[in-house]
Amino acid sequence: GEVVRIRLVDVTTTPLLTLDHDEQLLALSVAGPVHAVAVSDAACGQIRFHDPDGALISLPAPAVASCDVPRRPAFGSLALSPDGTQLAYTVVTYRDDGIEATTEVVVRDLATGTDMVRRVVGQDGERIASLGYDGARVVFLRQTRSGGAPATELVELGGGGRSVALPLPPGAVTSSV
Repeated sequence: GEVVRIRLVDVTTTPLLTLDHDEQLLALSVAGPVHAVAVSDAACGQIRFHDPDGALISLPAPAVASCDVPRRPAFGSLALSPDGTQLAYTVVTYRDDGIEATTEVVVRDLATGTDMVRRVVGQDGERIASLGYDGARVVFLRQTRSGGAPATELVELGGGGRSVALPLPPGAVTSSV
């Protein structure tokens, strides 16, 4: 498949990047000239970086620690800091039946490849989606497989690591790519 950029002014499209035949786009985040992409593949997925023309950029991408359930993506959501120097991403582990067991949010310094923060944010059966990162806090959508209402949560990553639930208005419709 191909990911395209659409200019809303004149509705012209240009290719952004091409996915291999066995890959699916999970998440995309852009900050300046850096495009971070999370994809699933025949193994457990990967995160990679591209420039605005779609060429690969050599930045220290995280590696999959283990691949216990093939074809289940080890990475979920991702978000670049506004200045493009840090990447927040989720690492997902699965139960034997393929349902999410835990989800951690990790923040990586892209200059050094060092993981600066690692924190569990999702529990058994929860999917963490639509990650946002401002360089100090992450915000995400928490979805449950039990049919409970989705919820948004803001987590401060420094100091005490305070977590705040952000209520959704009644009848709010949520979705994630």
